[in-house]
Amino acid sequence: IETPTSTLAARAGLKTGYGLGNMATITEKSVFHGHNGSIDGFMAIYNYEPLHRAGFVVMINSLSNEALAASSIITAYLERTWAIPQSVLQPVPDSKSNLKINPTKLQAWGGFYDSIAPTAQWLAPLEQPIPTRVSIENGLLTFNSVQRKESAPGLFQRPDHVVANIVFVQSPDGPLMLSGSDARRRISSSELIAKVSYAAVWILALLSSLILIFLWIIAVIRRRLRGFSALMVRFVPVAAMLLPVSFFICLVVGLIDPVTQFGTESQVARSLWVLSLLIPVGGAIALLVVWKFGREIRLSLRLFAWTNSLLNLTACIAFWHYGWLGLRIWL
Repeated sequence: IETPTSTLAARAGLKTGYGLGNMATITEKSVFHGHNGSIDGFMAIYNYEPLHRAGFVVMINSLSNEALAASSIITAYLERTWAIPQSVLQPVPDSKSNLKINPTKLQAWGGFYDSIAPTAQWLAPLEQPIPTRVSIENGLLTFNSVQRKESAPGLFQRPDHVVANIVFVQSPDGPLMLSGSDARRRISSSELIAKVSYAAVWILALLSSLILIFLWIIAVIRRRLRGFSALMVRFVPVAAMLLPVSFFICLVVGLIDPVTQFGTESQVARSLWVLSLLIPVGGAIALLVVWKFGREIRLSLRLFAWTNSLLNLTACIAFWHYGWLGLRIWL
């Protein structure tokens, strides 16, 4: 029950993680086992430590994070008299240490990693929007700003953890970084550049759109901007581009209280559904408008309109990939 066996991490030698309905929590002095859970208006946590025969249960009639904070306080209280294991007392190796890690082997794990095992598949883009960097410096591996020591081939342990919590393995698609509840793949330099470039273009286009739409509204009010074609080719692509932004805003608002907002047919959930349907429709209309009326405006505005329309098209592809088109999450 306590020992995972079927995950990629377990097959690679990681002894902690998610067993049969049982999760491991690693601290500086011990490994607690247990589980937590919540429904609307209720949260519960139980943890136990077999070696010292210690444990606790926390139950609260709320979805407040205070329950998680309470469990951390209780864990620290139970551990207050326990000895720190030798595996933690052992120093992190450095350039002068006999425990120095072979830097040549470590170079195989350096790079940027993307998650391939999100907690919720439909929330994958929000769980880890930015790739995580694993750096190799002075013969040491650093991940999440923490230098880690190699306790066994491919297994790495935080200085303040009693056992290893991540393992690196080679796969046909390249290196994988695995933990008890997560899996990440190393992305190539070209993929990283493509993602960063796309994000930069999107942000630049969005900021430009917000500025220009303000100026265009002023021009319309002062009657300096007239004509159906001129208005359509300016406002429609920008409006189409703002639809995915509105979707993400609703998504973030819903995550404040996900059980209520996503688990029921709330206003937020209905808004997500409507917006997910409007995004491809708006993109198609934007492309049609630019194609039909684009020749009537100057080249710079035409290129800007085409850019916004194509960005919306790529957003539609991403929405389809993650199952967001026609998303009715309460079902």
